[in-house]
Amino acid sequence: MFEDGAWYQGQIIGVDYIKSEKKGTPALELTVNVADHGLITGQWWLTDALVNNPTNKNEKVPMWEAGRIRCVMFGCDADELNGADWIEHIRKTLIGQNAAVCAEVNNYGDVKAQFVGKPKGNGGGFAKVASAPSPFAARPSLSADPFAVGDDDLPF
Repeated sequence: MFEDGAWYQGQIIGVDYIKSEKKGTPALELTVNVADHGLITGQWWLTDALVNNPTNKNEKVPMWEAGRIRCVMFGCDADELNGADWIEHIRKTLIGQNAAVCAEVNNYGDVKAQFVGKPKGNGGGFAKVASAPSPFAARPSLSADPFAVGDDDLPF
């Protein structure tokens, strides 16, 4: 089960070129298999709306350009993205690669990927932690007197 806003890593198992039902907006839809959680899909929309450049957050680029940049980040050849077999080139390049995914879960439990991208560093990025000790457990209580001294360390 996915948690809203949590980051996961998985393997890309599918890439499709789609168009939205309502407006016909084009997108690349990526399906990612996250171990112990299942499949999650997300879109790279291919419109003229401006978004942050994936390689330079201070620069705005059209969504279709951001999608192209992400494809190149995953190893696609920029020249082949302009060819007749562009979708097959993207599929061959992306399928099987690891991806970082941020899950979005609505009130009805529907799950989609809010973001799908290349993991940072050596597969780094963020990873879901199953269990960990609380970082707050060892901290003193706010009501405790910080200057209090116990009787156990008095010399008499």
